[in-house]
Amino acid sequence: MKHTIGALAIVLCVGLLLSSCEQAKSPTGVSSSDQSAALDHVRGTVPVGVRTESPSTTCGTLLPQSVVLSGFTVTYTGRTYSGTQTTFSYTVTGPSEQMSFRLEDPACAPGLASWDPASGKHSSNDANINPGIEWSPGVGSGGANSFSFSVTYPGSVNEGIVLTSVKSSSSTGVGFITGACARVFDIAGKGFTDANNNGVLDGSETGIANATVTLLAPPSSVLCTSTTDASGNYLFPQLPEGNYIVQIDANSVTPGTQTNYITATTPTSLTVSVGPNSLNNNFGFFFKTSKLITDLKFGTLATNGATPGFWKKQLQAAISGSGNPVVSKANLLIYIGSIRSLLLNEPYQLGTGDGLQAALDILNKPVKTSLDALNQQLLALEFNHVSGHGILATDPALQLQLIGWGEALVANPPAAPALSNAPALPSATLSDATDVYIQINKSSGGGGSF
Repeated sequence: MKHTIGALAIVLCVGLLLSSCEQAKSPTGVSSSDQSAALDHVRGTVPVGVRTESPSTTCGTLLPQSVVLSGFTVTYTGRTYSGTQTTFSYTVTGPSEQMSFRLEDPACAPGLASWDPASGKHSSNDANINPGIEWSPGVGSGGANSFSFSVTYPGSVNEGIVLTSVKSSSSTGVGFITGACARVFDIAGKGFTDANNNGVLDGSETGIANATVTLLAPPSSVLCTSTTDASGNYLFPQLPEGNYIVQIDANSVTPGTQTNYITATTPTSLTVSVGPNSLNNNFGFFFKTSKLITDLKFGTLATNGATPGFWKKQLQAAISGSGNPVVSKANLLIYIGSIRSLLLNEPYQLGTGDGLQAALDILNKPVKTSLDALNQQLLALEFNHVSGHGILATDPALQLQLIGWGEALVANPPAAPALSNAPALPSATLSDATDVYIQINKSSGGGGSF
């Protein structure tokens, strides 16, 4: 018999290139819900090949949809999920002659639940594809063969690339087709606020949400786009083995401002190879602190923030039940609840009670170090943020990134010397962040309307 195993790589490569050209016309976004599900998969918290069901987010049609083998056309007709099972379906068409169709049952998938027609045989004794399901349906009527086949697995199973073959009386053709979970890989990473400005994603650094990340086939063919989720993560799942380019759109990192206040600390374009997964393709950004301070000071970047002293008085009034507070105790409790869940688990959990006294203790503490000063200004900025103040109205994305900067520094601070005779610190210092927050928190409007 004539074997065509040597053409496997060519079949897959051609399928990828054709799909890339088509997808470049219509980029497809990746949903945040499926990012989370697929990231669970690639991190090993969900069994390989199985996922929590959500809409398909494969990158367009990069997986091979059809292949011609021994004169027969094998076409993938889709994946369906019923809530408990996943079915992969195919048609095989060709000349009116006896043939056998075989489909790989990959190791990444759970055990098959069923297949159709039921006359198919599951075996591991084939010369090319093991294990697999093989059907020998006979000869079709009307001068041509046209048959439908399907395999069904329990649970939700990703699309992948499987081997398939057609055996006719004169030859055996083997190729690739879309099927269950095999031979696909994920590209993932994070857009993050590089709090210490070192170009590396460190454990306490927070993500940048809603940034646009694009996947390209080298050198420049757009395959699809993704948007970072609330934690800054992005994901391009179920990609064929090969080389790709991943780019982040720096203009999407702070989309609300007319002037760009961030600068990249890492390359904004990365060449990535998959097979296996490639999961740490991260993009870091830091702040143009001197420009931020200048524009805040002179009103180019408008703010209606309130000072630490303002928030200290509101907390004192809420605790004592006296005075004439601008912000009610009820609203302060709502704000504290929001601060507790804003970004990192630390630093501002504010105790186990209502948090009023814990917040006051931070704002009331004598400032003896750079860390003390940062803590007070950052907590005031967080009160401003959750109450709709600061630069929130101008650029909420920028303000949240600035908060993430401070939270990471407070959670894992560099050396925090006493304020007097303090030596010069690196660019990602506590005092840099504090100086920015001071400008946001000292509105000429006295804190605006609460």
